[in-house]
Amino acid sequence: RIQQDVVSVQPRALAPLLFGVVEPPDARAARALEMLQAWDGGMRGGSTEAAVFKRYYSEAARALLRDELGDGLWTDYQAAGAALARAMHRFARTGPGAWCDDVDLPGAQRCGPVLGQALSRAIAALEREQGRNMGAWRWDADNTVRFAHAPMDAVRWLRPIFSRALTRPGDGFTVNPAMRIREQTLVASYRQVIDVGDWDQSRFVIPLGQSGHPISAHYDDLLPLWNDGRYVPMAFSHGAVRAAAWSALTLRPRRPAPSSSAETPR
Repeated sequence: RIQQDVVSVQPRALAPLLFGVVEPPDARAARALEMLQAWDGGMRGGSTEAAVFKRYYSEAARALLRDELGDGLWTDYQAAGAALARAMHRFARTGPGAWCDDVDLPGAQRCGPVLGQALSRAIAALEREQGRNMGAWRWDADNTVRFAHAPMDAVRWLRPIFSRALTRPGDGFTVNPAMRIREQTLVASYRQVIDVGDWDQSRFVIPLGQSGHPISAHYDDLLPLWNDGRYVPMAFSHGAVRAAAWSALTLRPRRPAPSSSAETPR
């Protein structure tokens, strides 16, 4: 249960800013805000709230920071997810202050309407991508993890043979993560549960499989188990290993050929 935990602490930490200050500009934004305020922060694959939150978080951060940073620096800062998260957390704790004002617009803008427009833009983007039915929006529709084979993934027609992709729950703030750092997505790949009272009752799982050969049945047979939070036995004792073995490969040193030389070998 611990390893499969996908409840994020970030929504709760940012609630004073993103859920408390915002002024929804229309009924759909108001409905989305009510959903977020009642949400437990679970980044489940089928969660509408998770889908709305992640898109709203991105739009809100852009509304607060892009105009001061400029497009180039904002692009770099947005890619540095941890730094951006620290800035948003600080705004939630101390208030965003002047960051709500858009320096590109005349006059001074208040945080409530600025964040309300950010929420509306998030909803509009999800409508374009997943349809008008808000209840059918899913977080995992936008949370894909790719297991790219190096180097075969670089060849388009070889990619389906060697690489794999699947949708995932979680984000960068959950125990079971799907964390994006620039062009990379990091996940908890190898998992194990060790029973120190009975080592043969231990469990493990890895993504894909234990064969690097793409036509082997074991190339990706563990991927569904890994994705569903299931495990396979970890045989530990000598007897358990022999009982679980499907085949054995024995390596023996080759005997040297008789020397035809009278010279004493050194």
